[in-house]
Amino acid sequence: MYDNIEVKLNDAGEIDHDYYVQKAYDLRAEYTNELINSLIKKFKAFFAKELPPFHIGSLANR
Repeated sequence: MYDNIEVKLNDAGEIDHDYYVQKAYDLRAEYTNELINSLIKKFKAFFAKELPPFHIGSLANR
């Protein structure tokens, strides 16, 4: 199942921890950005209210 996994190595032949930490930061930032944008969109949709038409004049003329 996991036979074809390639691991990035540094110059010393060890696992490149810095590469994977940076990759994790990038993925986390991307996810957080999508989450925040989704929440903003939902808040805007929730609080969007269409106001009734404004009428100038007395109520008797309606």
